[in-house]
Amino acid sequence: MKVIQIFNSIKLQSLKPWHSLICGLSVVFFGCNPTPEACLDVSASSVQVGERIVVSDCSQKSHNNTIDMGDGARFLDQESVPHSYFVPGAYAVQLTAFSKKGDKTELVGQTISVSAPSTASVLGSWKLSTVDTYEQLELDPTISLFDYPKIKSETFEEIWNISEKEIQVAHISEDYFIFENVLPYSYSNGVVYAGNTQFRIVRQNSSQMIWKGYYFKGFKLIYLSK
Repeated sequence: MKVIQIFNSIKLQSLKPWHSLICGLSVVFFGCNPTPEACLDVSASSVQVGERIVVSDCSQKSHNNTIDMGDGARFLDQESVPHSYFVPGAYAVQLTAFSKKGDKTELVGQTISVSAPSTASVLGSWKLSTVDTYEQLELDPTISLFDYPKIKSETFEEIWNISEKEIQVAHISEDYFIFENVLPYSYSNGVVYAGNTQFRIVRQNSSQMIWKGYYFKGFKLIYLSK
């Protein structure tokens, strides 16, 4: 009986290295496909239109990803994505993390609140300096407004005094002008309604305001500064 116990002990000891090797090979060839742990990091959850945020993938055990910005923009296999929203609203940002084989996924999301400039911030005296014209033959949400092909850039010298009901324009130079001297308008949720024309405010801070206007092949960006 004792001889049998000794034999079994020797047999088990001799098999341990092979057992470890087999387990290791099993992990390499069959078990190296863990379920990803999705993680999403957003630089800001509440911004104004045109303000840039950065969305980063902080997932663990993930092989690749998709990042959906909630406005039609979708990015594949990116560790970090800078992005701007130009229309106010609530946007659901979602990151899907994939396992190595792609058969296991995990989804995580966060809502980004984008607000329009207040009426008070639009009022005051602004200097019109530049109007850039861009070509946009088709919409690509992954491309920023400022990254489309620029057709031309025009320089203006006008002072816009914006009150609650009208825009009074002082033409420093008579070479060019966009509006007549007085233009009635209204403002709501980031959109300026002036006559039959609409302008969307796509960026605004204490020293600069950018309006987006119509162009038959794309759009114009009107730069105002204080």
